[in-house]
Amino acid sequence: MQVVYGRRERGHNTCYGRSRLPSRLEARALLYLAEHPGLSGRALGRAVGIRHDSQTSTLLHRLQRDGLLVNELNGTAGAWSVTPQGRLALRDLPEGAYV
Repeated sequence: MQVVYGRRERGHNTCYGRSRLPSRLEARALLYLAEHPGLSGRALGRAVGIRHDSQTSTLLHRLQRDGLLVNELNGTAGAWSVTPQGRLALRDLPEGAYV
């Protein structure tokens, strides 16, 4: 199987069907949330260097749709965490590829 870095096929996400690895930003978000579960989207965006909340929201919902993140409401703010499937995806990341 050929691995494609950071490319998404239109209308079909094959990222975690193992035909592509996560983009650098997706990997940074997953890695950060694995170490800091329960963050709001805004806090995560600031931590990984995303400037606009809309970009953070898009990223988080894409990772949620892929089954890698779960959003548990904490009052009015979301509390994002990595799922077991997300932890498997993190384990499969090549060492040093996302530094």
